[in-house]
Amino acid sequence: MKTSFKLDLSAMQSITRKMKDELDRDIEQVVMNTTRRVSLNAKGFAPVDKSGLKPSIRPTYMGKTGEVTVGVKYGPFLDFGTGSNVVIPQGWEDVASKYWTHKQWNGMRPQPYFYPAVNINSIRFNNDCSKAVGNVMNKRR
Repeated sequence: MKTSFKLDLSAMQSITRKMKDELDRDIEQVVMNTTRRVSLNAKGFAPVDKSGLKPSIRPTYMGKTGEVTVGVKYGPFLDFGTGSNVVIPQGWEDVASKYWTHKQWNGMRPQPYFYPAVNINSIRFNNDCSKAVGNVMNKRR
């Protein structure tokens, strides 16, 4: 007498493909929303200026990639300061070090606007991604 067990996962592939497509759409929405929020927060935190800093802060997003750019050359110097007034926040050493020099001159105090916007929104981004995964998983129960 022959005993057999057959497991067919072809239906599972269809379900997982649908879940992936749904999650991709949800994550793209999270990326778009986060990119917009970083841009709006950076503009809100930016010091008052008449030289074009705020309008130069622009979000772009495509699929699961978002980017906020500051289109003026002095943007990083406002964020981190100059000369002996440079302040490099924890976690931003690699970025800030590109603009810091070892010169001991008075310089300008930092007026952070960009990195606080990123920091504030990174926590929400992680939470929104987790929520998107949970929503997709809960729909399949």
